[in-house]
Amino acid sequence: MNDIEIILPVYNEEQILEKNALKLAEFLKESGYKYKISIANNDSTDNTFAIAKRLSKGNLNIATFGFKKRGRGQAIKYIIRESECPVIGYMDIDLSTEIGHFSGMYTQINSGYDLVVGSRLLPSSIVQRSLVREVLSRGYSSLVRNTLKLPCFDYQCGFKLFRRRKILPLMSLIKNDNWFFDTELIYYACREGLKLKEVPITWRERRMGRVKLIPTILEDIAGILRLKYDNTL
Repeated sequence: MNDIEIILPVYNEEQILEKNALKLAEFLKESGYKYKISIANNDSTDNTFAIAKRLSKGNLNIATFGFKKRGRGQAIKYIIRESECPVIGYMDIDLSTEIGHFSGMYTQINSGYDLVVGSRLLPSSIVQRSLVREVLSRGYSSLVRNTLKLPCFDYQCGFKLFRRRKILPLMSLIKNDNWFFDTELIYYACREGLKLKEVPITWRERRMGRVKLIPTILEDIAGILRLKYDNTL
């Protein structure tokens, strides 16, 4: 059995998928893990899916999943349900977060934590990004913390590691299939009493994101209000 499985949700990433997936594979191999990389293609319209299938055909440690419906959250949920790995993580394919942080996070899992969250908003985090994204991120953090009374600072960073058996029951509770998935994951982990650790990371903005800003903000606000009024901690 593999020690760790890393999910890579992708949409139209033909330019960077092969290089970065192989870079992650090399890191995991050199670190001594028995690993699996699962590429989750979210209905890409370019050659991303073809590249992913070629990678998985040439490497037994890489698997490819194709989804006809777009949604980062729904892809992650599906793979968590299908996985047999005891420890699962996910990350953004642009490698904005230094992949070396997985080693420290894996150590935290082995020390007893159920969910380890990479954070760009802790004092010791090293972050390079635009002022707009910094303001939006801190504003979102404040909104979630004050509305839902949660302990974390960074809810939307796509760099997390967790025990599958502890996180699996949460998948039926999480309703959002898109970007709000991350916030719901932390919300339900806290509500169910899981042992959570937020750790500082090195994060560098590689490019402008593919997120449609206004619809995502509205969806996030709706999600926060749903959690506040439909559930109680």
